Amino acid sequence: MHHDGRIGVRDGMAEAVRLTVRPARAAAPGTGWHPVALAREAFTGAFQGSRRELAEVTAWRTRAGLVFVWLAARGALLVQAGIDLAVGHRAYTRPGLAEGLALACLAESALLAVQMIRAQRLMLWPLLADAAFGIVGLAVMSAATTHTPGRAGSLNWMLPYTVATVVGLGLLSAFDGGPAAGMRAGRPRWLPLLAAQVVAVVALAAAYLASVNVPRRLPQDDPLLLWENAANYVGFFLAAFVLAVLLRRWLAKIGQRNDEAARQAAELSHAAHWRALTVDLFGPVLELFDELAGIGEEVPAPFRAEAGRLIRLIDAVRPDTEEET
Repeated sequence: MHHDGRIGVRDGMAEAVRLTVRPARAAAPGTGWHPVALAREAFTGAFQGSRRELAEVTAWRTRAGLVFVWLAARGALLVQAGIDLAVGHRAYTRPGLAEGLALACLAESALLAVQMIRAQRLMLWPLLADAAFGIVGLAVMSAATTHTPGRAGSLNWMLPYTVATVVGLGLLSAFDGGPAAGMRAGRPRWLPLLAAQVVAVVALAAAYLASVNVPRRLPQDDPLLLWENAANYVGFFLAAFVLAVLLRRWLAKIGQRNDEAARQAAELSHAAHWRALTVDLFGPVLELFDELAGIGEEVPAPFRAEAGRLIRLIDAVRPDTEEET
């Protein structure tokens, strides 16, 4: 192969190396907190970038996607509340209290949506505040259905409303271990996540049982049904927790594979660089030896000049050249 061809191969390899190690952009696109743009970016399947960027963008899209899935579930529960109030308005002991509670739930959910869309992820403290609001809401619903037949049924839409809270808390485990946005790296969390989750789940389940037994349990309410409803908090939390753990392992595996691919690419580019340097440097030397093999005992002056030039090139890339000089 001619020397110019080797230079072309080396330049191509260098260009590939430059494309591989370009700096990664920020994982979160510049969507701000616009919900439509954020949802479009979170659920899109298109991607342009390196493997390292793919891992970061996948984690960001998972966080943002969980926000919209959770908000969609909360929105469906608000629709259920509106239907219950419209259809069973007369069944409530205090309809005005139930209507006021529904409006409060709508406002609280809207505030949560704004906070989480801005953060582009589910957040611990807003969900704990949502759990506290749910405890108060269960007490208000108890007052609104004091003499309502079937208060443990669909008319008590605060039950699924607060179950959605524990689902959100369970999904937080998908990203436990990394500092949230705005938190300094290495700063300890004031309240361990698992402890907060357990306390919220137990508190909501206890609040529900109290809401259907205070001031008294209605005769038509089966105690077994009440305990089954309370068990929904634990069951849905565990389901969300398992899903979160699987997501975390999946994201960790993607990161490990990308790190391994990046390491192999770095080794390959390093080997390609030295291979191209060796070919460019010692290729002319071998060509010169081939030509010298065909001449006699006296070496022509042009060959001696070329040999001197090559020796100077070899000395220039030797690590100890500067020290010897």
